[in-house]
Amino acid sequence: MDRVERLARDYAPALLSYLGRRDEPALRSAYELGRSALVDGLSLLDLVSVHNAAVNDVVARSRLDEVPHLVETSGTYLVEVLSSFEMARRAFQETLSNARLGRSDAEPSEEEKGM
Repeated sequence: MDRVERLARDYAPALLSYLGRRDEPALRSAYELGRSALVDGLSLLDLVSVHNAAVNDVVARSRLDEVPHLVETSGTYLVEVLSSFEMARRAFQETLSNARLGRSDAEPSEEEKGM
């Protein structure tokens, strides 16, 4: 089983759990899945493909009147899954910015100085 298949195996039940409960522990599982995917070297395209397949499966088994709410709620889950990638992107951008300015990591950024 490859990394994407493992993600898909874990993703569908976690998404279903969130759709059924919509609580913080279920949403935290989204963050953990995203973090694990990032550590495993999966791409954003891998994540979105797995999410799309899981949502398509849920929608196919749902009543038509439930679909808009399911799609909206699954979008919230996806945003949480992608938050690890966003944090990594921001850290990378800051590193690039610091490198362009010739600053070391030891020097606080202007944003950090203002804190």
